[in-house]
Amino acid sequence: MSDSNKYNNDSIKDETDLSGMDLASAKEYVMAYITTLRQTQSKMKEIAGELALWQQRISFSRERGRADLAAAAEMKVKEISEILSTLVNEEKDIAVKVSTLMKNLKKLKAGFIPTVDAERLQAELEMITGEKDELAEKFKEEETLAELEKLKQKLKDEGSVE
Repeated sequence: MSDSNKYNNDSIKDETDLSGMDLASAKEYVMAYITTLRQTQSKMKEIAGELALWQQRISFSRERGRADLAAAAEMKVKEISEILSTLVNEEKDIAVKVSTLMKNLKKLKAGFIPTVDAERLQAELEMITGEKDELAEKFKEEETLAELEKLKQKLKDEGSVE
């Protein structure tokens, strides 16, 4: 392993080490990383949309016979692609750190005797992991019921169920 890789691995380890922190500080620290991850993912979506727009502009310019505009748009696509590539790498790095931090937070919690009520802990956990998507859950339930009805009807049509 090269010295630079060793340094990077030690750096990652140091950033994900929660030892010496109390539970509240550790949760706040982990939340900061999760927030950064979500912001990076949001920025990636924004940049990907911008990239798609400039790629369309290349096609539009070519259709209109404007090689000068197409060349300028191609330069913009190259520039945006580099930004997106950087963001993708950052997102991967942060995601690895968040995963490690979550494991370390669980370990820290395991050694912690809670002094707060269970509802508050549940609310904090939902903040860390994200809230349930109630609408998606309702749709899944309805879809399951619809599939069950189809199956019942099929069996009834075959004469297996009265």
